[in-house]
Amino acid sequence: MQVYDAVANGAYKSGFATTQQAYDQAQEELWGALDQLERRLAGGGQGGAAQRFLFGDQVTEADVRLLPPLVRFDSVYSVTFKCSRCARGRCSSWGVQ
Repeated sequence: MQVYDAVANGAYKSGFATTQQAYDQAQEELWGALDQLERRLAGGGQGGAAQRFLFGDQVTEADVRLLPPLVRFDSVYSVTFKCSRCARGRCSSWGVQ
């Protein structure tokens, strides 16, 4: 999964969808990606233990690129782009609450 395409751009795909089918597909991809990230942070990644960052104990570029869309989600994307589920607490290991 690419963080930009699945999450950062996922909300925009929903917001600018011109058909219900396109919106539904964009929502499915967005929430699927967020669910996958949550599972990874909760211990579904390497070793099975919860981890603070996407690839272990060190901050990587993927972590840095994921943070801004998560911070914007509730205040901007959920309202402006009509994203249908609240992301608050979805990536709780990040401290984004």
